[in-house]
Amino acid sequence: MEEALKSILRIVSAVLVPTCVMGAFAVLISIRNKKTEKMTDDNFTVQLPGMVAVIGAISTLMCAILIIGFTVSSGGKPSVYVYVVFYAVFALFIWGGLHLVLKTAFFRVRVNGDQLAVSDVLKRSYTFTFGEIISVKRQVKKNRVKSERLVIRISNGKKLIVESAEIGYKILANRIQLEVDSELLTGF
Repeated sequence: MEEALKSILRIVSAVLVPTCVMGAFAVLISIRNKKTEKMTDDNFTVQLPGMVAVIGAISTLMCAILIIGFTVSSGGKPSVYVYVVFYAVFALFIWGGLHLVLKTAFFRVRVNGDQLAVSDVLKRSYTFTFGEIISVKRQVKKNRVKSERLVIRISNGKKLIVESAEIGYKILANRIQLEVDSELLTGF
């Protein structure tokens, strides 16, 4: 009887804990998105949509649950190699999910007039103007949705990549076409 109750509690916690955590993430992201300002051509922000953070959080939690479940249920039966491969693979998935959450939370390109301010997860924030851009390459992938990205090179040697799935991408692409000399643009 006591063992059955423990199994039921494990199952319920395995279902409810991730659901509650995902709900908390969804609420935080929706609050953050409501605080964003109205975007104009002179003042806007390029950022990843909140759904990317939700996908990253779900994958991280599911991998963590699988690792805990595997550790608890295996009881030392598999060989050492199975453990190493299992933990290495799922650690990569956890790292990838955490990277998506952090990138969504911290990556921003704020455009205010002629000034662009870039902040990223692991890199130091920096600012530049449209006049400091030495080249912009527009790359279009040959997939069904024709996703694209801008690779922006700046005079100080830094490189900025902005994907078409990000909020504010089209405004930035239009602004670059207007502000940057046409001989510095490739693929437009």
